[in-house]
Amino acid sequence: MCFTGLRCELRNCAGLHITVAINFSARLLDDDNLTDRFSLLLKKYGISASMVTIELTETALATNPEKSRLILNALAALGAKISIDDFGAGYTSLRYLREFDIAEIKIDRMFVSGLLHGSKDEAIIRSVVALGRNFDVPIVAEGIEDVACLAHLTDLGCTYGQGFQICYPLPASEIPAWWNARNAATNPGRIISALS
Repeated sequence: MCFTGLRCELRNCAGLHITVAINFSARLLDDDNLTDRFSLLLKKYGISASMVTIELTETALATNPEKSRLILNALAALGAKISIDDFGAGYTSLRYLREFDIAEIKIDRMFVSGLLHGSKDEAIIRSVVALGRNFDVPIVAEGIEDVACLAHLTDLGCTYGQGFQICYPLPASEIPAWWNARNAATNPGRIISALS
């Protein structure tokens, strides 16, 4: 976990009220000291846990579900947000919604890419959006590549989105200018980008 870089990125984005996502692997979840190390690093670098979203794939959660549940719920208790990344692409289990303190679900890009091509992907996305609504969990659509897809996902009720149609990855120092220009040009609505 590189918190020095994270602190610099958050400092560059001061005033924007954004979070930074960190991908956690199954191996990291196997660390018995993860919660303590995470907490110490947050304190050392002056980062609020509420500014951090921890992203995990379903595969990482499936490796050791009980241990993952304990660790992730402890991290959530510190204030970090927990996100299921690539939802639907791995070992999907509705159990995660019941047993984990999930703050968001990210629909895998394979469903988003087929959305406009008469596939079953729209039904899947509608179902995941309804699931999120019923659990009061925001839905993020990954891999938004064009305006038509963005508009359709908005109509389907996706809360957030990420992809090249919204913004290519940017260095943290360029995020405030991009954000201000985007807000000046249009109301970005509910769909926003996850930036690197």
